[in-house]
Amino acid sequence: MPRGGSRIGAGRKSGGANKRTREVADKVAVSGLTPLEFMIAVMIDERNDLGIRMDAAKNAARYVHPSLTAITHSGKIGTDFDLMDVHQIQAWIAQRAAALFPAPGRDEGETAH
Repeated sequence: MPRGGSRIGAGRKSGGANKRTREVADKVAVSGLTPLEFMIAVMIDERNDLGIRMDAAKNAARYVHPSLTAITHSGKIGTDFDLMDVHQIQAWIAQRAAALFPAPGRDEGETAH
């Protein structure tokens, strides 16, 4: 029977903490102050220089606020705007707005003349 070599499922799982990482994480947990909490404390302490507070805010922001993702827009929303002039686009927008937000006192099927 062969021995050694890689085996499926063997070894430490990917991303698992080693001894040193676990020690650091345990010390932070015992101290009661996480790195994020420390950065926020520095940020809100008005005795600190504004530059230091700004750096703390920038570093903490990525953990507090989601980052925006770039998306590609196909340009298709049911009509091809490339083939329309400004007046046609304005008319299309007005028509869609009237359909989505009918004027008060009018039936949904009734249009303004």
